[in-house]
Amino acid sequence: MSYASAFRRVASDVALRITDSGYRHRQAELARLRSLPRYQPTLSNLIGIPLEIVDVHSFLAMYHEMYEQQAYRFQAKTEVPFIIDGGGMDNQLCIYAFRV
Repeated sequence: MSYASAFRRVASDVALRITDSGYRHRQAELARLRSLPRYQPTLSNLIGIPLEIVDVHSFLAMYHEMYEQQAYRFQAKTEVPFIIDGGGMDNQLCIYAFRV
């Protein structure tokens, strides 16, 4: 990573922290969750609804994959797609699909 791109990323982060209260909330909640040890139950509203989290590290990996990388984003062929959630991630796929 070049210095210029690192500077742009930091400048963008600072600008968002100043102007976007939602961004500040997400960053503060992510920092809080990262500070917790594994398998310590906690509550979080990081995705906009209250969730009880059993393993913070697994949840953060899922959050990164689903919400930051948007690995499960797809273009539906119908207005109301039929989604089957196997439940392996505590129905996070249904929550994600409903919110995007």
